[in-house]
Amino acid sequence: MPYKKSSEKREMILRKASEVFRTKGYAAVSMTDIIDACGISKGGIYLYFKSVREIFETLLSMQEQEEKETADSTAEDPLTVLWMYLQTQKEEVLSPKEHMVVALYEYLFSVRNEIGEEIMAQRFKTATDRLAAVIEECDHKHDPVISAQKIVLFIEGLRVSSIVMPLDEDMVERQMRNLMEEI
Repeated sequence: MPYKKSSEKREMILRKASEVFRTKGYAAVSMTDIIDACGISKGGIYLYFKSVREIFETLLSMQEQEEKETADSTAEDPLTVLWMYLQTQKEEVLSPKEHMVVALYEYLFSVRNEIGEEIMAQRFKTATDRLAAVIEECDHKHDPVISAQKIVLFIEGLRVSSIVMPLDEDMVERQMRNLMEEI
């Protein structure tokens, strides 16, 4: 399938790479895997990306940008925004193989010494700041920053758990409802 625009080809590479990461994780993926999934030449992919890591980091950046845009563009009441966020996270937790959950943690473990604790702490802070801004608009009972940190840590715990054991949808739903009641 010929691509007229380089942006279309780049998007296709990212889409196919995302499928490969969801299937194989991060550690087991090679450029050859992505090249095979894309059906393009080795030189064709290297025009756009230098490494598996660069492709994965591009996908992460895109995902973060989409989440930020969704959070910024939502005009609904804050409790609805928070509930929608939790429902999106629940979907990811209940079907980690359909998302890049395993790949994300493999990536984070592989680069943690290189990127340092500061970058990881900044990612955590960014996530909690976004949630805290939403929670602050609610009629909350607790400090919005602490509540946001609690939610982020709760979701991260569910993500890790979902990798090593199946989670029951009803249990996850009850936990999320309980979390909402505390806010």
